[in-house]
Amino acid sequence: MNKLFFPALFHKAEEGGFWISFPDIPEWLNEDATLLGVNFSQVLQEALIQKIYSR
Repeated sequence: MNKLFFPALFHKAEEGGFWISFPDIPEWLNEDATLLGVNFSQVLQEALIQKIYSR
């Protein structure tokens, strides 16, 4: 099985919490993340699905 790696950048939000960006998918951001309360695989999956269907 081939594995793909997508780097994620975690940014601390001024109002608290975090937001996530993906350098390979710059138009997609997740602003509802917390380090303990987000399923990062699910976030990436949603970003990739959105990217694929927007073509």
